Amino acid sequence: VTQEGRVSAETQRLIDGIKGASTFNKVSYWNWNLAPQTDDGEEQHLSEDFIFMPEQWGVAPVEAEKVRQAGVANFSDLNGKACPATMGDIFLGANEPDIAGSCMGNMFGECSKPCSPEGVA
Repeated sequence: VTQEGRVSAETQRLIDGIKGASTFNKVSYWNWNLAPQTDDGEEQHLSEDFIFMPEQWGVAPVEAEKVRQAGVANFSDLNGKACPATMGDIFLGANEPDIAGSCMGNMFGECSKPCSPEGVA
């Protein structure tokens, strides 16, 4: 998918098959953040056939000014570029609240047992 939301015919065929299973007639996409972003140097591009489901990862309060309007297409991604997808009207939050302890350094929670150096790297 290009930044402008163009897709190849083969990719469009896949998208059409997936979105047919949705009551929104769209493919759902989420990424543990409030909008598509750059991850490991790769920008996340979506077409108009996608609905982006925002998520506040962890239990920290969301910064209200970073939340996009629900139900709106062509919202700004986290790189400030227009995304042709529609912003979802459901907000995912507190991912994995069932974790009793974590070895994720200072990301959230506390270790419930000694962590290895590799576990907190």
